[in-house]
Amino acid sequence: MRAHLPGLSAALWAATLLCAGPPVGAQPASPEAVACAAPELLLEVVVGGAPRGAVPVRLGADLADTLVPPDVLRAAEAGYAAQTVTCDDVPFVRLSGQVAVTFDQPRQRLLIRPRLDRLQGDTLNLAGAAAVVPAGGQPVWGVEYGADVQATYALIPAGAPATFAATVNADLGGSGGAWSGSAGALLERSDGSWRAQPRAQVSVGVTDSVRVGAAWNAQPLEGSPGLSSSDFRGVTLGAQGGFTLLDPERRVDLPLEADVRVYLDGREVAARRAGPGVLRLVDIPHPAGAPVTVQVEVTDESGVRVQEWVLEPDPDPLPRGAYLAAVRAGASRGAWGAD
Repeated sequence: MRAHLPGLSAALWAATLLCAGPPVGAQPASPEAVACAAPELLLEVVVGGAPRGAVPVRLGADLADTLVPPDVLRAAEAGYAAQTVTCDDVPFVRLSGQVAVTFDQPRQRLLIRPRLDRLQGDTLNLAGAAAVVPAGGQPVWGVEYGADVQATYALIPAGAPATFAATVNADLGGSGGAWSGSAGALLERSDGSWRAQPRAQVSVGVTDSVRVGAAWNAQPLEGSPGLSSSDFRGVTLGAQGGFTLLDPERRVDLPLEADVRVYLDGREVAARRAGPGVLRLVDIPHPAGAPVTVQVEVTDESGVRVQEWVLEPDPDPLPRGAYLAAVRAGASRGAWGAD
């Protein structure tokens, strides 16, 4: 005869669970204790692509709980450490959510990559870069000369030219910094006699958009007159604006703290020591009518790299908001006036 005692079976199962379970009143292990219980491995640690050497690492089952020595992080990477944990009197740090952790088992490497979208980053405003004058420039001098000869011959009867006109010029010109100018003479023959006309012109940039010019037998603010003739003697004030466009933003990813240099058409316009994150270059100036090459040189632990963009010109020769203005006063053909 077989008896079935369900109450006794349940009691025996409960007793078995009670014996197998933790003692009554025992506290669950702390997260620090769990992390310290992880196996310790000698791994090569790479942060943001830069090797930091082979160090002891406590590799957690969840890589987010992995502990690394604090000296693998640089000062600019202090935000990568969420908590300091001491295991057997040895300090470690638990990594924060600002980084992603990957274990490369075949190469025995622990890869720590910053989450750039979670870092504060930095901003570099280049709006004033167009006004920067390159240092160390030397004045440039040169001689301009030319000739224009026109003759009309009578075919019947053959003989000397019916008319003869000629224009010859020679000017010494130069520029340096904000100034430019030229001086010389124009020799003309148009009515059977030669006429010499001395001339000179000079212009100075007061600001990036305002220039002042003066001329004697030339047109001010128009550069060297070449073979053209003029009897204007006076001064001119010219202004222009709106021909410099501003590119709104370019982004440079910085996985490591780096020295950053920015160049516009090969000319350095800005330098910055920037921490890990996204460096935003804003309001990059470039002329409306010409392309500009922007180069960003990044130097960090992993080496040197260059990021480059070409800012295309505006197809409109007169961009919206651009202006040109000039006022001149002086004498021409013996009469004084202003316009």
